[in-house]
Amino acid sequence: MHIALDLSVLERMYEKLVEDVVPRDVYDEAQQIVFEKMREISYPEYLRSPMYRELLAKLENEEEGKAVSIYS
Repeated sequence: MHIALDLSVLERMYEKLVEDVVPRDVYDEAQQIVFEKMREISYPEYLRSPMYRELLAKLENEEEGKAVSIYS
């Protein structure tokens, strides 16, 4: 999935990098923005996707108490 950030968001992130702000602050802000965009645009679509259904099926089919590998 690709999420495009607005120019104003990219400018704010760049300003923080130039000002030597702790990188974690930049990552936190970017992560929050991406999550909000994902939730607004694609989260409902993701919940309807075959990939999500397959993930739920794997989780439901695993034995209780056993570690679940979703990438196998």
